[in-house]
Amino acid sequence: MKLAQFACAFGRHRLDPGKVRRIHGSQVSRCLHCNLPMEEVTPHVWEVQRVRDAGLGRRHFP
Repeated sequence: MKLAQFACAFGRHRLDPGKVRRIHGSQVSRCLHCNLPMEEVTPHVWEVQRVRDAGLGRRHFP
């Protein structure tokens, strides 16, 4: 198991600069290691987006 997976498990995600896109006036990308979607909240501050579970309940990821 890679150490990067432990970092993502503790909330230390890393932005993939090659996948940054502009959608509806904001920038979105994915985590380099675990592929979770991330959004730029303020300039140079990225936050993991909450993604609904695939209809299996009221759970959210992460």
